[in-house]
Amino acid sequence: MCLIAKTNKLKKAENDIRCFKRIEFIIDECNNITFHTPYIYASVPIETMIGNNDFVAMDDYFKDIEDYNGKYYIRGGLIHSYIIEGDAKHYSYDDEIIVECVIPKGTEYIEGFDSWGCPCFASRKLRLVSFKAECELRKVVIEQKHIQDESTQNL
Repeated sequence: MCLIAKTNKLKKAENDIRCFKRIEFIIDECNNITFHTPYIYASVPIETMIGNNDFVAMDDYFKDIEDYNGKYYIRGGLIHSYIIEGDAKHYSYDDEIIVECVIPKGTEYIEGFDSWGCPCFASRKLRLVSFKAECELRKVVIEQKHIQDESTQNL
């Protein structure tokens, strides 16, 4: 995901900021579930998925490229999230779940749009707040996998 912004200056969150993140999952033959981010394919540990650890950007910097219209294309170094849940759902794939998150107070972030025109954030840190227990998360993933399997069978 690429964030297109009018500036390359990061702001600090004055309060927690609600947002939504697409997370891909893989269920192996032993029913083990692993999670990762789309595009960059960064691993998301179960402790992060259930909100015990913050999801922190891999790099201590972000990459920006200015185009001829004075826009900045943020391609890496920050964690991208959607402002509107419906946008995250609309552009998600069958092997993804949408998780509610917050950009924690004090975290550096930038606001812009993705390549589809959806309003998004890119931040140094996210806290996933959708799930409080692994069993709850597992149930949602299994339901999504069932939907994925049904859509594949209908092709």
